[in-house]
Amino acid sequence: MSNTANQQPDFFRSSNLLIAMLVSQLVVLVFWLLTDASLRWINLGLYSFYVIWLVLLSLGLMQLAARFTAESNSLSRFLTLALVCTLAIFVVECAAAYLLSDGRDKLPNTSRFVRYWLADMLILLLFYRSWQFLDRVKELDRAEAESRLLALQARIQPHFLFNSLNTIAELTSIKPQKAEEAIQSLAMLFRVSLENQHSQHSLEKEVTLCKRFADLESWRVSGGLDVKYKIRVKHPEAWSVPKLILQPLLENAIKYGKPSETGVPIRLNISESANKISIKVVNGISDTRDDSGGSGIAVDNIRDRLFALYEDRYTFNQRELENEHFVLVQIPKQKVAN
Repeated sequence: MSNTANQQPDFFRSSNLLIAMLVSQLVVLVFWLLTDASLRWINLGLYSFYVIWLVLLSLGLMQLAARFTAESNSLSRFLTLALVCTLAIFVVECAAAYLLSDGRDKLPNTSRFVRYWLADMLILLLFYRSWQFLDRVKELDRAEAESRLLALQARIQPHFLFNSLNTIAELTSIKPQKAEEAIQSLAMLFRVSLENQHSQHSLEKEVTLCKRFADLESWRVSGGLDVKYKIRVKHPEAWSVPKLILQPLLENAIKYGKPSETGVPIRLNISESANKISIKVVNGISDTRDDSGGSGIAVDNIRDRLFALYEDRYTFNQRELENEHFVLVQIPKQKVAN
């Protein structure tokens, strides 16, 4: 079995906790409708209160036990789950017996305890397997994003190489110094993009990658480029971003941008807030642009990768306003992995 399959889910992840609360309250509602002939709201409230405490206590114990059972086999995890269920039911039932008897009873009724234990065990097993399945699906999504990134690199790198070599060949005879700079930019570009196979690296490296690409493209594009960078991030080397997230955005801005006297004007603004990194790319809209070039493929690829990495915690917006094209990407702030 793979490591992914053996991983314990994070029971207090917001999505897992929300699922547990919704499903448990749905079970309470069904139980109330089937067993309470009077349909008294006070009974529904008491059932909900009971189940909330039971679920939260069970999840807390499961999260604590997960530290010791991550590498265990299925039998060990099942026995741990049974122990967690027993402890949670015992504590909640003792509290319920004490409150319902005005302090006379301190231990739960045996028959009631066994029935509630079986019900709780079945629900926890259902939750546990469902969360494992969802985590496995998310791991597969991330693996697919990694493979798409590798495919994107495989497509981009020859594209860079052939165009850059042609540019360098032309510069060699007319501007030897520029040809040397182009070779250095090409070397730096490939060193950054090929140094590892991870899907993320630091913002500093991503900006460097983007600048090298712009340097190479500026010699190839008629009239050159006029890229203005505004990086308002205190420690760009500390924050992680998806690799090759800027290059396709810049490439589209170059391809569809409107030339001016100083070249194709592009603005790249990167800023930070308390918990987000914001990336904004702005370019003019060419009067002669051709929308049949397939730029949507790059945009769809970026969206798919962002979803695989961040689920619903990212923002990707693009729009046109006053003859300018805007792309805004916002991602959660995450430290660079060691």
